[in-house]
Amino acid sequence: MGRCIGVRKKPVTHLIDLPYGSWQIGALPTAGWSSYSVLSASLMRIYLIVALAILAFTAVIIFLIDKIKKTEHESIILARSLGVFLKQTSDFVYYKDSNSRFIFCSQTLADITNHEHWRDMIGKHDFEVFPHDTATIYNEEEKPVFNEGKPLLNKVNPYYLASSEIGYVQTNKWPIFDDNNKVSGIFGISRDITELKNATEDWKRNEIFLPRVLCLQWNGVLNLAITYL
Repeated sequence: MGRCIGVRKKPVTHLIDLPYGSWQIGALPTAGWSSYSVLSASLMRIYLIVALAILAFTAVIIFLIDKIKKTEHESIILARSLGVFLKQTSDFVYYKDSNSRFIFCSQTLADITNHEHWRDMIGKHDFEVFPHDTATIYNEEEKPVFNEGKPLLNKVNPYYLASSEIGYVQTNKWPIFDDNNKVSGIFGISRDITELKNATEDWKRNEIFLPRVLCLQWNGVLNLAITYL
């Protein structure tokens, strides 16, 4: 067969069975056997620890990235939902900072103050968007909310419609507290009650005048009866 070659390390062999005997094939690396020594157990442990640390760090990074993406997605949904609410609510909704300036408000409030979009109200004060007489009322009633942290509930206030007519709202304002329990802003909801207030005033007027009218009519009947007696 072939020429026998002596080697320092045993070649990789493979036995092939044939009908009349067998062949044994040996293989050696073309570049020869590596001269590097086998890694020690302690060094292998170090490499393993480093590899595990890299895998753990990668897992943490992936987890944080997923969490950030989830938070961003939730923030987008929240902002979108808030925008829909502010656009579609029929109430006057507003949130002010510690200087009583608008952080956000409903589109209804922007409409009656001649602002195209509620975002145009951001950073403005009552005296910049309302007539002076109503702005004074709103500003004065907010002072106890800021100074004492007490909510303002069920107060009836006048306001000017976009047509400059007088309307009325039932107002509720609550203090917003920061982590130090200090008032950092105000959240308010004002609901139009113009029709209810006008109906109530009409009823009160009728309550006063109706007895007088009935009394006059009754006196007229009595006088007419006396005349014919």
